[in-house]
Amino acid sequence: MKLRLRNHQIELSVWRLTLYRIGPPDELQQAIADNRRSLEEDPKDISTRYALGNCLRMEGRIAEARREYEQVASSDSAWAPYAAEMLKTLEGQEDRPPPRTGSLHYVWSKNLWASKLLWPGRLIKRFVLKRQKTPWTISIIDTWRAVLGREHYGWVVFQHGTCIVAEEPQDDLVAYAKEVLAQWPLTVYGGFVVHSLANCPGWVVQAYVSQMRNYVHPNELLDLGISVRVTDERSLRQVHADAGVFVRQKREADGKAAHILHVEPGPPRSMS
Repeated sequence: MKLRLRNHQIELSVWRLTLYRIGPPDELQQAIADNRRSLEEDPKDISTRYALGNCLRMEGRIAEARREYEQVASSDSAWAPYAAEMLKTLEGQEDRPPPRTGSLHYVWSKNLWASKLLWPGRLIKRFVLKRQKTPWTISIIDTWRAVLGREHYGWVVFQHGTCIVAEEPQDDLVAYAKEVLAQWPLTVYGGFVVHSLANCPGWVVQAYVSQMRNYVHPNELLDLGISVRVTDERSLRQVHADAGVFVRQKREADGKAAHILHVEPGPPRSMS
């Protein structure tokens, strides 16, 4: 069953409730134009080319999207395997009419029954493993310190967990972070890179604005009924995709409010 509201669409099945944001019909065309302009300035910007392929695919321009994905897949960038996967998905597909009512963007979903049926098992698992849920606002600061180490020039964490990392010395770190965060609406169609962590559980999701990152703890996906079990390369890609989609709502919320949770200054500048 589908229920369309003014700016959102709700899809209800026997097992799952999903919420989508409805983008305006002309939003894709504007994103395509912006990405093409960026590529004219820097044709080697692989992340923007991948984002352009995503926009063209959503617009129904499959042949053009395939050409962009082929260039990305033949590169040595982190986007290459994702582009190769998209090329497999598009095999045999032809151009189709663009969406008339706007495109759907995933916002939130919830398994209606699984979480209720499985809660006794999860409770036992937490007891056996002595796993405790640490409040997000307390643990995220220490998590970012462990993840980022000292290889940075300072970073700022916003209320919903979006972290802006300064890759060069900044005179005003807070103003710089807000400026980078303001670019989020421009990256809504872009891809992302997901990094598995060795020193703590979970993943870091990096937008193609490289300074913008989000941390996802496995519990956050489990609480939504999303499996984080990895048994092979395919399940690993699925977990990475789920983590990447999950953080988009966090970034959008931080982009609207821009409430700062913590500022971590970088090393002091040397006096010359």
